[in-house]
Amino acid sequence: MATLNLLPGHQGPATHAFIIGVGNYHHLKPGDAWGLGQLSTAPVSAQRFANWLLQRYSDPGRPLASIEHLISGGTFTDHANVVHASEEPELARIEAAYTQWFERANRHPDNLALFYFCGHGLCNSRGSTLLAADFADPRFQRTSRNAIHVEGTANAMLACKAKYQCFFLDCCRTTDLEWQNIMEEPGQPLGTARSTDLTAAHQPMFFAAGRTEAATGVAADVTVFTKALIEALDGMAAVEPDGDLDAQSWRVNTGSIAAAIDSAIAVERHQKPHIPELHCHFGGNGAHFDLNYPHLPLSIPVVVGCDPEHLTGQAQFRLEHGERGEVGRRDARAGLWISRQEPSTYHASASVPNNAPQTKTFLLYPPSKRALLKFP
Repeated sequence: MATLNLLPGHQGPATHAFIIGVGNYHHLKPGDAWGLGQLSTAPVSAQRFANWLLQRYSDPGRPLASIEHLISGGTFTDHANVVHASEEPELARIEAAYTQWFERANRHPDNLALFYFCGHGLCNSRGSTLLAADFADPRFQRTSRNAIHVEGTANAMLACKAKYQCFFLDCCRTTDLEWQNIMEEPGQPLGTARSTDLTAAHQPMFFAAGRTEAATGVAADVTVFTKALIEALDGMAAVEPDGDLDAQSWRVNTGSIAAAIDSAIAVERHQKPHIPELHCHFGGNGAHFDLNYPHLPLSIPVVVGCDPEHLTGQAQFRLEHGERGEVGRRDARAGLWISRQEPSTYHASASVPNNAPQTKTFLLYPPSKRALLKFP
């Protein structure tokens, strides 16, 4: 097993993470019945999420205490360029790491158990499936043997004392008939929970794809979903409980994460139109809770352009703040202007040849703001 034990001996509430990134599938070959191949995005994405936890995750009441990590390639390089030995995410190792993660999370009722998976996924009428690195091992007749039943694993975690649990699942949930004829079950849960063991844990689940849908990414880069997830956790999903921008008591609540992921993807599509229009899909049980207290100041995207759209490429834009004066400008060029600023009130202006300058005042608040300056 590969574990980063960050707070040995810690007794109070803490956050315990379990990260799986499957890129090397031993038994999936081009042209086979599964139609699945290798994933260069999954190990990169899993490492990026782990590094975000190490660098940016912040909860004074539940500090990050441990990370169980199984990432294809055998190593995990952290933000300080330290290389840690990881292990291939085959099912036996996943089960062993799950047991360690469960036991750590089970030590205190106010713990947070955080689960992240990036790799191949499937779906049928009985649930969603995560594929381990040794999925479809020809030595076994039962194809579902090396696959993980998502909903069954979440149910098993109801036996854990940790009241706060969160699942991020960056994978497809396709329902191809060919594999459904081969695979009799949607995998197996990583644990079991007796009815006498059940707790009222809060279990929000965030999927990169809806049922029947595919997730996506660019080869050897972080996936679209994980990039957007990190943006959300870093502040685009932040809320201020009293709506007081000066109080600066921002926190990321699980209730705002899905919308923030969608917003982050939409913002990136303004710069990279080839990215598919994906949406985060929410599931799970229980109530929402505060997950992260992001580093300040927040950096929230504002998308500035013109209406009508064809004037955007001719416009010179300025962005001003009442106390700080000009905080950004962009000369005329193609595409919308994306600026990142902390939440507050701003004044945008646009100058277009042969037109009177236009201005717009707006409140910038997470997850993002679209400010279009209207010309007659």
